[in-house]
Amino acid sequence: MFGLIRSRTKRTHVHKTITGTETELKFEVAPQDLRKLKAAPALHRKPPKEENLISVYFDTPKHRLARNGVSLRVRHNGDKRLQTIKSEGSGGPFRRGEWEREIRGNVPNLRKAPGTALAPLLTKRLKCRLKPIFATSVHRTSIPVSKHGSRIEVALDEGQLRAGQLSASISELELELKRGNAGDAFKLARELAKLVPAKLELKSKAERGYDLIEHKPIQAVCAEKIKLRRGTSTADAFRIIARSTLRHITANETAVQRSDSEGVHQMRVGLRRLRAAISLFSELFGDKQTERIKSELNWLETGGLSPARDLDVFERGTVEPLRRAAPATRGMKELKDALASRRAAGFAKAKAVINSPRYRSLLLDTLQWLEVGDWAKRSRRFRNQPIERFTADILARRTKNATKKAKRLRELDTR
Repeated sequence: MFGLIRSRTKRTHVHKTITGTETELKFEVAPQDLRKLKAAPALHRKPPKEENLISVYFDTPKHRLARNGVSLRVRHNGDKRLQTIKSEGSGGPFRRGEWEREIRGNVPNLRKAPGTALAPLLTKRLKCRLKPIFATSVHRTSIPVSKHGSRIEVALDEGQLRAGQLSASISELELELKRGNAGDAFKLARELAKLVPAKLELKSKAERGYDLIEHKPIQAVCAEKIKLRRGTSTADAFRIIARSTLRHITANETAVQRSDSEGVHQMRVGLRRLRAAISLFSELFGDKQTERIKSELNWLETGGLSPARDLDVFERGTVEPLRRAAPATRGMKELKDALASRRAAGFAKAKAVINSPRYRSLLLDTLQWLEVGDWAKRSRRFRNQPIERFTADILARRTKNATKKAKRLRELDTR
């Protein structure tokens, strides 16, 4: 899975603060597939770099940094220590503010935090309560790739995430755009996805760490809150909303694979929110790419998820109450058994769809369309138009239509 493209300013000398926004695609791959990628000819045009990296994440006991969308880590790379502060921006896992500084010692140097997302949180109480809460230990193979003039660093990470006695495996493919066109990173991602099954990963290592220490069960995930800042352009507002819905969709993959009916429901909710956003912002579109994305989203909802959910709702909402009210009704057992069989088949189909190459391709297609699609090139007038003006126009039109229809209210019968 990948966590979108984020641009990064050109690196300066390591003793200086490095600020910018990461531009990165991240995929979850099986360990055996990581080894296949290491042997892929496409990644051996330049010699790879092997590193053992340990990253220790710091926060307060009540996770105040995480609650404010900030992460703080110290990375150990041999004798070097690199302090990194990241902020969750409007792009969520796709676009993050990043501040890096080489430090001495194994604990954060908070004197180097001014001007970062951490600075507003640094009260005396918080400074005293910061402590290591989890760590990642990975073996990273870094391979520089040049594509159409763009410079992309491919990282193959294999290792573990640890928090006390708790642990989780890490097996990831990352593509970081160092210089050039974001579209080239997507092209390389597609080439590598043809070699191995690669699943778009929208959670950062930090988020996975917090899930681990908070013992979050694997269950259905509801939509997150979407925040739009005043003055955000209409095009960027759409991207922020669409990224959130994409995150909502992918967050429920595991629940769907476990035949959790609520997980199927939440994934459908995410799909409907995305399709509703495309409809709401329809003035931005009108191109063939968008139509194809809409068609594929419709396939996922109606062809992949609806059979399982519809049968589940029918069984629980209609058949089960009837069975409790009249358990001795003739044919009730046969009906229940038949529906159970069809429901199981529906969930098996949903699981197969989530594990299919078409689904993985849909996620990558959607993200690429969202970030560098044709619609963004043709929607110039929306690049600078504030979202306030766009929404005011929509509300004005809909209010006018509602008022016009309300005048006919007395002409209607009760139904």
